[in-house]
Amino acid sequence: MPLRLHSLTNRSPRNVPGEQRPTIDQLQNSVLDWVNFTLRDTTLREPHFENSFYGPWNALLGSVFPLRRAYMVKPQTIIRKNVVAEIGEDVSFGSTGGMHEPRSRPGREKGTKFPDFVVVKVIFSNAPNPTCDHQFILIVEIKRDLAGYNSANLQIVNYMTSASSIQPDRLIYGYLVCG
Repeated sequence: MPLRLHSLTNRSPRNVPGEQRPTIDQLQNSVLDWVNFTLRDTTLREPHFENSFYGPWNALLGSVFPLRRAYMVKPQTIIRKNVVAEIGEDVSFGSTGGMHEPRSRPGREKGTKFPDFVVVKVIFSNAPNPTCDHQFILIVEIKRDLAGYNSANLQIVNYMTSASSIQPDRLIYGYLVCG
């Protein structure tokens, strides 16, 4: 029997159950042993490509930021440059609240950033036309080793600066993971 997805609806989802913020011990205990083992094993193998870390880090982030609490781990998501638009000008509205160049504009969009992982909190509105917004929580950039640390550090700072320009009132965390 084929997998059936629920039909798309414009109804706002039921409220996400409220939970108290977990303690550090609870967060550590939420990470399954196989996730820790896989991350350790991948690190010890000293892989040739940083994408070898993506699976273990995706599993780790998904454990610490679970779906049941309305978090999403977004691999290779695009952080787009905010634009200032005149009334009536064609713009694209992003899920993070920014205004960006429209897709109809020819050529490649300038100022786009592609971090390895972005963790967002999904916030639902109960307006007449329900929507959801993505609030930046964490940006993770992974490098396989310490080679090029200075340029990698500049890279994560640029990601954080771009995200902060879209959501200036948010505290956004950033991790640069080297090997």
